[in-house]
Amino acid sequence: MLGARPSASADGDPESIVPLEDVLLPIANTDTWNAYERGRALGGLLQAGKVQDVLVIVDLDGPSSVAFAAGALPALEPIFSFGNWPHPRGVVKSHLTLASAAYYQPLFAQGTREERPSLLVLDRQRLASYTEDAHQFDNRYKTRVPNAGVLQRWGVKRVLYVTPTPSLDVSPDLESDFVGYGHQGLDVKLIAANIFSPTYGLDGGSSEDYFYGGSKASHGYFWHDYAWLAGKLPPAEAVTVARPGKDYRPPLSSPAETAQTVAATALIGTMAVAVSRSNGRILGAMISRSGSWNRSDGSSGG
Repeated sequence: MLGARPSASADGDPESIVPLEDVLLPIANTDTWNAYERGRALGGLLQAGKVQDVLVIVDLDGPSSVAFAAGALPALEPIFSFGNWPHPRGVVKSHLTLASAAYYQPLFAQGTREERPSLLVLDRQRLASYTEDAHQFDNRYKTRVPNAGVLQRWGVKRVLYVTPTPSLDVSPDLESDFVGYGHQGLDVKLIAANIFSPTYGLDGGSSEDYFYGGSKASHGYFWHDYAWLAGKLPPAEAVTVARPGKDYRPPLSSPAETAQTVAATALIGTMAVAVSRSNGRILGAMISRSGSWNRSDGSSGG
């Protein structure tokens, strides 16, 4: 809860901790504004094509993912999937994601009764790099997405995964899910959020609207690259920017994790605890690690 107060303090905590609801201020910046317009552009395309059998997954930094979802209204129904808590010393800056949600809350609150495809909203910083540090709170986490069987019951036949740029592939915690989608016959494609941009004039000015490929003439070429979504709109001018996502295919199996990768992800959101040798009771947290206590699966999560 935003108004929660700690019942105990840890070494190094301030004497008085202010509830999050008293300090959380709505935020908007250039990144979230760009994300909002990109979400609006993609949502407009899907709405124009009357696409109903697709699940869109947006995986940008938390504040930008929220803004993207706001822009995609009313074409897509946002489902937020943030599996951690904000913390003053958190590895993942969840408070910024909440602040972005606070800014766009009036749009989300409007709602609609119209049936529309789902948009799963993720925070790409959930697996942020982290080294052992007792002065940081490890609020990283692995996300969970519906399995192929659930999506098929929802009537989903296709999955469109939104990454920040063409060079960024599927997040490691989603690879096995996408493999499962492929095995069950779901068609999975990637699209880079930054392929949507305004048209820039010779005077340096830009259009208010964002387009696929960066111009109104290339906007309709989305239907050529993603013809499996809808073949109702004719392609327009070809897009010259890199767009490898349209050719993405889930691998037949998940890439083999190296020992380093396993070590880096195994302790996400956990903390070491001291356990009594005589009765097995937890005595307290080990001072060498700070983590998400309530998500620890056993008596010694580190």
